[in-house]
Amino acid sequence: MSRGLLTLLAGLLLAPGPARAAGIGSGLDPDLAVPYRWRVVVQFAPGPLFTPAFRAQLLSDTRAALQPTLGALGTVEVLDLAAVPDAARDPLTREFALTGWAALDSPKFRELTGVKTHFLKLAADRGAIKLEARQHDGSTGLALPVLRVKETRDPQTVNRLAGLLLARDFGPTATVEVPDKESDTVTVRFRGGALPGLDRHLKIGDVLVVSEVYEQRRPDPPQLTSRTRPKVAETLPPLHVARPREYTLLRLETMPEAGVARCRVLTRFSTAFTIARTLLGVRAMKLATTEAPVELRIVDQSGRPPAASTLLQVRASDVGFLPTAEPRDRLDFRDGLFRSGRPLRNVACVVVTVGAAQQLQYFPVPILDGQPVTLKFPVDPKLAALVEYENRLDGLSSRLRAAQDTQRTLVEELTRLIVAGKNPQALERAVTGLLTLEGLDKELAALLAALRLPPEATAAESAAALAYADAGLKALRDGRPGIAAKVEELRKSIGTTTDPANFERAFAAKERALSIRRAVEAGDIDQALAEYDLLYELTKQDATKELKAKLEAEWKPRSPEHKKARDFVLNTWRQLADPAAHAAHLDRLADAAKTMTDNQDRLGLRNLLTALDQTYTKLKDALDRLDPQTDSDKPTIDQIKELTPALRKIETEAIAAVAKIEKPR
Repeated sequence: MSRGLLTLLAGLLLAPGPARAAGIGSGLDPDLAVPYRWRVVVQFAPGPLFTPAFRAQLLSDTRAALQPTLGALGTVEVLDLAAVPDAARDPLTREFALTGWAALDSPKFRELTGVKTHFLKLAADRGAIKLEARQHDGSTGLALPVLRVKETRDPQTVNRLAGLLLARDFGPTATVEVPDKESDTVTVRFRGGALPGLDRHLKIGDVLVVSEVYEQRRPDPPQLTSRTRPKVAETLPPLHVARPREYTLLRLETMPEAGVARCRVLTRFSTAFTIARTLLGVRAMKLATTEAPVELRIVDQSGRPPAASTLLQVRASDVGFLPTAEPRDRLDFRDGLFRSGRPLRNVACVVVTVGAAQQLQYFPVPILDGQPVTLKFPVDPKLAALVEYENRLDGLSSRLRAAQDTQRTLVEELTRLIVAGKNPQALERAVTGLLTLEGLDKELAALLAALRLPPEATAAESAAALAYADAGLKALRDGRPGIAAKVEELRKSIGTTTDPANFERAFAAKERALSIRRAVEAGDIDQALAEYDLLYELTKQDATKELKAKLEAEWKPRSPEHKKARDFVLNTWRQLADPAAHAAHLDRLADAAKTMTDNQDRLGLRNLLTALDQTYTKLKDALDRLDPQTDSDKPTIDQIKELTPALRKIETEAIAAVAKIEKPR
């Protein structure tokens, strides 16, 4: 092969890539004065509607619609794919003719060519004409992420629709100046920035998708021999090949001046851009984003919904990855999709967490057409299992409190009905209430047994919660025999025929006595004293007055310090509403408990235990309103986690003190 032929071969087959200039922070020429070349390739499906005249008119009208839009920024050429011989087609167009839209995503076509190629497909079916369009950009190696689709039944509107469909996706491209140090803003230089008309295609808030450009050695032409290959290789410029930078976007912060602008970096990575020896630079292309609600489909690495889908917490904002989140930023999970309740403009900065922010990832998502976007979120199975276990444990606690409220309400209703002499109604209520409590017992016992099996149950906090649930379930069971005995007494009272009035009075008195005992056990001494007055009205027995006087004497404070401790628990502590207030008064509560213990005050300690039950309910309600994803809520969540064990310690010591004081001598 002659030297002249070799030179000709290199010139024909291996057109030079973009010139490498010494741009700031980049080995790529920003092409500030280089116009765009926008090629539109139209593929018509076979059919009688697409006549030669129809085709020619569409090509002409499309170019006439797009060229004024581009203006001095570049030139538009519109081609009929069928009219271009296969040998004359560029590789991307040839592949598109064979494989369709998949060609645009093929890694084979990431070499920078500088040409925007927009493919437009037209097909007619059952009276409707369908238009599909998608772009491949040769300055960035990127393809438009979505396929644009329009449909019409009026052939007269096809040409206009084609122009609109293509024009919206002309996206100016830019070369990114990668800073030496990690920064949340970068400078970009737009291609054609020195030409008039660029501003018409950009506005503040526009979103650009990013690719990284690498230098690769160009393959040798197959015609070369071992003798000639080294000489030709010296004349071959390297390839400039783009790789999409996944989940990294730029948002335009300033309008370009002489083609130069500033952009905000939105990325899921700690380092926005790759550091590699072969990295030439970074390019970006503006996307035609819109304002719409976002829908997300989250999958694992295998493409399936993660096992912990129901444990995921997702929020999104169009402002950025904010350290705090508003309730409106939360996405609802319905039918396998996470949906925003409001439209987002141009971009969704998505934050996904599992549990209390133990696994957190960021996803910048462009808002393009309102179609669901798929995100890959690998969930650590161990973390998912732990979060699920904690949720089940919280669920058990909530069910247990609800069961305790059910039993307490039942007892109060029975007391009211019996004292009012409505024994038949009381019997009916007691029987149905017992059945309900038995069902709750079985359900809670099954939940508790299941929670003992996982390894997470061995953790200190889990073990303490399980022990507390054990105690609560035992208390429920201990209360049922008393209700069952009441059922038998009610049946007896209804069936008796001897002196029913006296029997009813005695039965009501017994119920009052039980109410007094329950009030004393709860430390509600004012209620117990009031019940003694009502009991005396029923019995007219002096012993009732004596018992009341004994209780009044026991309730009398032993000293000013003792009274102060009582008043703190009865008034101040019970009025506290938020975790911060409880934490601020925790030391005073511990001091009050110690003072009452030193004074052998079993009644005050019982009142303290009832107050603590109310406190746990307040803390749980506060925890339910907090968002573990939100930085502003995390301190309160941590405060509750620290506060609960301290309260449990005071509670445990108070229970032990009451047991010691009331122990029979």
